[in-house]
Amino acid sequence: MSHVNLSKVTTWLHEINSIPTLQVLHLRYTHLPHIAAPLPPFNLTSIATLDLSGYSSFNTAVLRWFSNASSLRYLDLAHCDGLHVEPLQAAVGALSNLNGLCLSSCNIEGDIDGILRNISSSFNYLDLSSNELTGTIPRDATNLYFLSLSNNNINTTLPPFFCNMDSLQVLDLSNNHLSGEIPKELMNLVELHFLNLSRNHLTGMIPEKIGNMKQLESLDLSINFLIGEIPLTADVDKLERTLYIGSIVMGFIVGFWGSIGIMILRHGIRIALFQLIDRTCDWIYVQVAVKLKKLKC
Repeated sequence: MSHVNLSKVTTWLHEINSIPTLQVLHLRYTHLPHIAAPLPPFNLTSIATLDLSGYSSFNTAVLRWFSNASSLRYLDLAHCDGLHVEPLQAAVGALSNLNGLCLSSCNIEGDIDGILRNISSSFNYLDLSSNELTGTIPRDATNLYFLSLSNNNINTTLPPFFCNMDSLQVLDLSNNHLSGEIPKELMNLVELHFLNLSRNHLTGMIPEKIGNMKQLESLDLSINFLIGEIPLTADVDKLERTLYIGSIVMGFIVGFWGSIGIMILRHGIRIALFQLIDRTCDWIYVQVAVKLKKLKC
């Protein structure tokens, strides 16, 4: 029941709470109204998936109420205001069976570790993108297959303990303040399909073994201070080196790869990119031809 207007259903929480067998609930962007106190005794004993993304009236009291959902495995609160680190830490710690958490675009300020200090060992999906989070990348989240911390204020180096995340398939740390070199241990993530480290302050050589990551389908290292190129030794039918045109504001002082990064794309995405580049080149050619003709006249 997503993207419908439930703004006049003031008893929505009491209504769903009367269904103890409810397992999956999607109420994303449904304009849910504010819940008046007191909240009813928690009765959603079977709830496993809960999506309240876009709920603008979400607050600590509601979060504390839902933290009683011991059966909850996936929680999506993207674009929910009113979330703070300490209540989130308590809620995540109480949800002992939680496997996945999405808190994207919630304007959360504070330390990442404060939220994830008590996560369960079975935790495998984490999206904290587009917040105001600081601190270091979580060390204990070794079973993750999806990790997005993009668009935050993380100011640290890439830790070598990434090599312990054997199941990681998607890693997005773009648009932060990461510094230092890309650790060689990162190349041990043999299951990685998507890697985005763009828009940071990474320096040094691009690791040669990055071309050996045979599962990798998308790679973006643009807008950093990296030098070198990516040797592709994997199956070229699956991985094809293509140019990703990034911002050129850094100039050539930081090296060619500081302004033009490299992406490795799946076949369908690659075709779309080439079509865009082809149309752009045609437009540039026409503009240059017109200018030259005017100069000759």
